[in-house]
Amino acid sequence: MTDEELMRRYQQGDAEAFETLYRRFAPRLLGYLKKKCFAGTDPEEVFQNVVMKLHRSRGQYDARYPFLAWLFTIAQSVWTDQLRSQRRAGTAVEFDEAQLAAHPALETAQAELPLEKLSAKDRELLESRFVREEGFAEIAARLKLSEVGARKRVSRAVQALRKIMRKAHS
Repeated sequence: MTDEELMRRYQQGDAEAFETLYRRFAPRLLGYLKKKCFAGTDPEEVFQNVVMKLHRSRGQYDARYPFLAWLFTIAQSVWTDQLRSQRRAGTAVEFDEAQLAAHPALETAQAELPLEKLSAKDRELLESRFVREEGFAEIAARLKLSEVGARKRVSRAVQALRKIMRKAHS
């Protein structure tokens, strides 16, 4: 039975369908979260929050779309919410979302990112998005771009940072 069929059955109240889905997705999801999380963020806690959100949102799932894509969208949302709540509480490391751009060789979130090696435009984009937490719409309005254009520019800046990090750790 496919993940999508199992999810449809779970939506109808079939607990066994959920158990089968859980056995399929739990190791992969937990591995994903362990890679994303760093000092100050517990991947097990984020995992549990993802499972709870999956349960609460199960009625919104549309079986025409891949289950795993939907699940990982939930995971990204929960993880981002966790980071924001930590930042508001003052427990997150400054510029922590930029760790997404970091090379896996980074040991801790406290490691310094080589932002000074980026162009001024790329540095400004990353600071706007991750330090000042501006949305893509805000960035787009300020730069007189479409929202898609702002997303592309931020993505390119993240890629530039990744390239610098790879060079620094090779």
